[in-house]
Amino acid sequence: MAEADGEPLGSISAVRYGHAFGFMGLYLVRPEHRGKGIGHSLWLAAIARLAGRTIGIEGVPALQDEYRAWGFEPAYRHVHHRAPAGRLADGPAIAVEDARTIDPAQVDALDGAGLAVPRPDFARRW
Repeated sequence: MAEADGEPLGSISAVRYGHAFGFMGLYLVRPEHRGKGIGHSLWLAAIARLAGRTIGIEGVPALQDEYRAWGFEPAYRHVHHRAPAGRLADGPAIAVEDARTIDPAQVDALDGAGLAVPRPDFARRW
């Protein structure tokens, strides 16, 4: 977290999974503080924390060239959608359960689908 006088200016997460993989995300800088080097400092700190590991990131299309300059390559295509307020249709009926009542092995399997390394117990700790 970057802060000044107790005010958050920006953030980034850099999570280590095992000894060989890490993931960076939640990379945000408040609009009024962009262009001042805060984001770059956060980025460098996250890269240093994950040094020596394969690093995954969730990137935005507009910054693909910048990611490539750092050595990142696209791995998956991830698309976000939005629905303006008041425009959501009634969706399918779904069952919602308290995660504490579900078999932990099922939670781990769902969480681990498509990840580079397993992270058992992550969802329960999170």
